[in-house]
Order: sequence, then structure tokens, then C-alpha cells
Amino acid sequence: MADQDDEASLDWLSHVDNANEILKRLTVKNLCLMSAVSGTWKNLISDADFKALHLEWSKKNPLMLIVTPPLLLHQNYLSSDDDEYGLADQFYEDGGLVDEDDPQYPLVFTSLDPANGEVIYRVTINTSEEFEVLSSGRGCLFCIHSALRYVIFNATTKQVQELPEADPPHATAVGFGYIEARNAYVIVNLCYRSCQLLMLSETGEILAPWRTLTGEAPLYMCGTACTFVRNTCYWMDDSNFNSPLGNYILGLDIDSEMFCRIAYPAPESYKNGHDMHIGELNDQLFLTDTSSSTFKMDIWVRENAQWEIKYQIDLSPLMVGFDGGLVPLLKLIGYVEGDEDQEQVLIFQDSELYDEVFYYNVKARGFKVGKPLQVENNPGNMMFPYSERFDSIRRPEAI
Repeated sequence: MADQDDEASLDWLSHVDNANEILKRLTVKNLCLMSAVSGTWKNLISDADFKALHLEWSKKNPLMLIVTPPLLLHQNYLSSDDDEYGLADQFYEDGGLVDEDDPQYPLVFTSLDPANGEVIYRVTINTSEEFEVLSSGRGCLFCIHSALRYVIFNATTKQVQELPEADPPHATAVGFGYIEARNAYVIVNLCYRSCQLLMLSETGEILAPWRTLTGEAPLYMCGTACTFVRNTCYWMDDSNFNSPLGNYILGLDIDSEMFCRIAYPAPESYKNGHDMHIGELNDQLFLTDTSSSTFKMDIWVRENAQWEIKYQIDLSPLMVGFDGGLVPLLKLIGYVEGDEDQEQVLIFQDSELYDEVFYYNVKARGFKVGKPLQVENNPGNMMFPYSERFDSIRRPEAI
């Protein structure tokens, strides 16, 4: 009887004009709960047109996943002058100390809505080794990896899945991305003269075991940053300071399974005082080059095998409150696609403000500070905008 009452209490909404415009704003979890108590809503929410509408809304209103490691992992970044509170000597876990003889590395995953700063959920994954987190740039699956292990985290369902070990396991660089044409994710395990791929479904299930590429991988590459653009994985390389080739961006085309080297776009990128990052912007590879002497950021994009400056951003308005007139070091972590109804907005994380994000309107050429985020002000915070997808759910009733 209760189920019938619940269904009747929801049926009125199906007769509301533009009901889909209301429902598209709900999280996937709430929509699945609604479909579980009402057959009417189950049919509406499972409709392919509604799923496409919800995904479009999610892309224009992304959620934020913030991964907070223990401060222990960042003690090397604290100089004696900066370490006023002795953080370098602490093993931090949820505000306390852990046993130095049995160190743990808890990763705290906080999902929140940046529109209001409110937390959707917060979960902790305890590990016994240091991990890095990679975003695919699409969807809501994240790759968590250490020197030996790979784990997939689903930001919609909060499910964690252990993956088989690669062979050989010790990667010098790791890549992760989503291949639209295959509706699949790929993990790249790059080692000395060897490279392996692991294909995953949209829900994180293994489609095929680790496979070694037949072509020869680079002799050695230490990737400090990774991004995935149009079926190609890119890494910034810092292992060739003494090489005649100099530093470069390494690319791996997943379809052709061929590697390529891309030179940086401008000689000034090598000068001291420049901070650089790579990523994906409108399905193009970008490189941001921030200069501490000119207080500006150049955003280069690569199109038709050529670099060109897409945006030049004045950072001086953000310098208010920074000691010594230092330029803020912003990292472009995502964007909201523009269309006829909405202008494109770039999303930045500041390396000095660990619980805030900045939004840059490319047409108005102005910054806006986001709502305060309810997370620990930790120098190791990693921020990832993400869009929820119904395709990432294996069993809706299990959310």
C-alpha cells in the first residue's frame, strides 16, 4: 500500500508542463530513487531522450570531485620557513596522527555542487601506498593508480573496483581517457620500451585483459602531466633535460597505436618563471603558459598540427591580496561548453587557494570567484569537474 501511495504522490508531476526541465536538474541518484517507487517515472527517466537531456544539462553544470590526500604526501613541498606549524613532521589522517610503523594513505573523495558549494557526499579510501588520481575528462570514472595497482572510482555510484596488475607493473607514465566511438575507457601503462592498454566499459567493467602494443615504446619517459584528447593520450615530459631533443609533449594515438613527439609552442615557455599545464579544450590539446613577469596566461591550442594562441588572459585583477605582488598560479581544470544560450566558461584551480575555484568568461574577459567549497584547505587537493552519466550505472537500484 505504501508503494502505491508513493507512486500516486509522484504522478502529479508527470502532468506538469516541462517536467523534464525540472527533472534534468536532479542528480542521477535521486532520479534512480524516483524510478524505484514509481512506474511512471521509471518509464520517463529511462527514456533515451531524457537521458540525453540530462547529460547535456550535466555538461553545462558540472559537479566537482575534490580528492584530498594526507598532508604527509606533501611534506616535501614545505620549506622550513613555510612549515610554521610543523606539518612536515605529521602523519595526517582526519585531523589526527597515524602509526609511523604502519602508515596509511587515506584519500578523501568529496563530491559537491560548485553552484552552491554544498557537499553531495564524502567518502574515504584507505590505502597502504601512495596513489595518484587521473580524470578521463569525460563522464564520472576516475583512475587511481600507484606504482603497482590500478583502481577505478565511480563518482556517481561511489563504487571502487580493483583492476588486475599490468605486466610489467612499474609504469613511468600512466594515461586514462574515454573513447567516444567505442563507448569505452582506456588505461595506458607506459614502461621502459613497453606499453600496455586496458579497455573498460562505461561502468568500469573490464572489456579485455591488458594488451601489450606491438610497436616500440619510447626508451624512457617521465610524464608529469597527462590528458586525453580525441583518442590520443598526451604527457608532458621532463626526463630529457640533457637530450638533444629537449623537452617535449609525448602523444599516443590509441587507434593507430603510434607514438609522436610534439614541441612546445614558444621558446619563452622554457624561461624561468613560467608555469605550464596541458589539457583538453573543445576537443583540442591545449597548453597554458603563465608568466610571472608579465602577469598573463597564454592558452595555446593545437589545430592542424600547429600551435596558436586561443586566449590571452590578464591575471593582474587576481593579484589583490597576494603578498609581494606574485602572480597567482592557475591551473585550467575544465570548462563549460558555450552555445547560443550560454557563453563558454573556463574553470581554474589556484595553487595557493586550495578550497576555491575561479571561473573565467571568455567573452566578457573577466573572472568570478566560485562559492567557498566545504573541503579541507589542503595543498594536495586535486579538483576535477565531472558530469554524471546514466551509462555509468551498472545497477540503478544499488545506488
